[in-house]
Amino acid sequence: MWPAARMCEMVVDRMRRAGRSQMIRHLSFPKAGHVLFPYDPRTAPQATPIPFDLGGDQGAADYAHAKAWPEVVRHLRCEEGATGNGVGA
Repeated sequence: MWPAARMCEMVVDRMRRAGRSQMIRHLSFPKAGHVLFPYDPRTAPQATPIPFDLGGDQGAADYAHAKAWPEVVRHLRCEEGATGNGVGA
């Protein structure tokens, strides 16, 4: 895959330089791999002809999902309310 931790650090750094520090909420789980939502490679159907190693330790990934997913949902709901573009609005 790609160096996600380094790329996130670059985005955070750029936001700080642009004066947007108050908008930063960076969660980092270095041993979790590259999947944002719960994913178990042992039970997931193979969607591509070439398998991808998404990295990470399953225990660390489970922990990251439990901690990060509610933050993602909270952020999206906050943004939805700020723009007035919610589903059914």
